[in-house]
Amino acid sequence: MGNFMRAYTIAFETDNGERVASRSIVSFFKRVEEILEESPENVIRRINGKLMRVHAYEWNHMNDNYVVVPIGKLKEKNRPYGSDPETQKLIDIPQEMFDVNSIAYHKQYRIILLSSNQAGPNDNDIEDYFNSYFSKDSEFKIRLRPIMRNIALEQIRNAQEARSITISLNIGRPLNDFLIDHTQEDRSVQGHLKALMELSKTSLDSNTFTLTLGLGRKKNSTLDNVKIVSQEKRFR
Repeated sequence: MGNFMRAYTIAFETDNGERVASRSIVSFFKRVEEILEESPENVIRRINGKLMRVHAYEWNHMNDNYVVVPIGKLKEKNRPYGSDPETQKLIDIPQEMFDVNSIAYHKQYRIILLSSNQAGPNDNDIEDYFNSYFSKDSEFKIRLRPIMRNIALEQIRNAQEARSITISLNIGRPLNDFLIDHTQEDRSVQGHLKALMELSKTSLDSNTFTLTLGLGRKKNSTLDNVKIVSQEKRFR
């Protein structure tokens, strides 16, 4: 598991996001759980080239509005070895192994917290996994939308000088949504940044894109009006 959680809203939406259905997310999770219990092989899905599945849920037995759903990605390569206690030799582990991220959902607040294991399925994989339970022509699909907030610290805002800014973004569909919904400035700059991030994601198989803005030759200058915006809401 990662050492922090990301927060998302979750709902049934149309493809264009203009309409939201009042369907229960908990009821959907329970239906998937029924499939898991009745025929476990039917929760195994090939999503974005990854073999994925849900595992046994963790319910709050005092309140079924809260549930934790582990979602695993089969570890098909670079599997670790076990140790034979008698011979001390390395041996193959017979069980299937999974890189896992878990989502914690609370019905009252209608949000999920997603763990941050980079080796596990990401938010886009999880969204596509859940939507694999619907027909392709279904009017409403599950959509995860990141909850964004400004995490700039007051001491950074009020700093007398800053010599560089480093922007680190998680690459994925939520970032594309963010650029489309919130960027209204020079489209050529936006296009170049998006192209660089897509290249990083598709060609280099990268999960993050980092950009550092420095001062170049003006070593004695400083940057003004520092503002840092993050797509992540971290809970430690």
